[in-house]
Amino acid sequence: MAQHTPIGDRPSSHPENEKSARFYKGDCQDQVNMGRVLVKKRNIPKGARVLDIGCGPGNLTVEIADGVGPSGSVVGVDLSEARINIARKTFTNPALDTFRPNLSFLAGDAHNLEFPDNHFDFVVANAVIHFLDLRKSLVEINRVLKPGGGFAACTAAGEYLFAPIEIKKEVQSREQYRAAHIDPNLGVFAFPKQSHFEDVLVETGYHSTEIDVIHGIIVREDPKAMINFLDASWSETYIRCIPEKLQATAWDDFEKEFEKLRTERGIEIDLAWMNVYTTKAPADNHPSD
Repeated sequence: MAQHTPIGDRPSSHPENEKSARFYKGDCQDQVNMGRVLVKKRNIPKGARVLDIGCGPGNLTVEIADGVGPSGSVVGVDLSEARINIARKTFTNPALDTFRPNLSFLAGDAHNLEFPDNHFDFVVANAVIHFLDLRKSLVEINRVLKPGGGFAACTAAGEYLFAPIEIKKEVQSREQYRAAHIDPNLGVFAFPKQSHFEDVLVETGYHSTEIDVIHGIIVREDPKAMINFLDASWSETYIRCIPEKLQATAWDDFEKEFEKLRTERGIEIDLAWMNVYTTKAPADNHPSD
């Protein structure tokens, strides 16, 4: 069975700066829209205790908090301290209209969550699983879920090509990048395939899994806007992870490749993603370690 592991350096290994985090907050509507579909079908009830993994600046997290109401609670966790700082400033300051008393944020690692066992009714992971070690993260999510608790994840589907990854690998394999000792897989990661995701869910203690595959597009007005969106989404590891001496060359090379994807609407990328809905096995049916 093929293992799901990032091919090159993980985006999460690169410390994101505040400028990039703020850019992402203003340009993450594609991810938020996908997350809304995910959360709506999960039908999280009022009063639930929810964990949002990979919450970023909290754009979707706040909507989950409004959904569970004042009797519920939501914690957002993200490895990016810059994004967590933005979320806290926006949603945890009682002096602001955006304040939510049932919402909190924590900088942390999804592979090592700082919560007790059997703590949450639901866990949401929107647009983040592909940055993680699939098995380790699912084991840790299972640990903090209550028996019978629900888990919902949205990630691009590995069965389909994603143009930005193909462009990145092709550009970074060119002679001038190899001469600078740049790994063609620098910043590249693998999206999980549906069959592998289902297998690992069973092996890590989940059942009653349902997966929806949805096809859509991402559109930005020009190559620069698309590259900036991708770089912010990947915590500055799409293009800004390339050494500074090659940055100007890289921008030129990447912009030329993305220009080939222009349609009448702008630079257009096809994206197929999976919405995964599953449940932690009851206590009497949980596999032994």
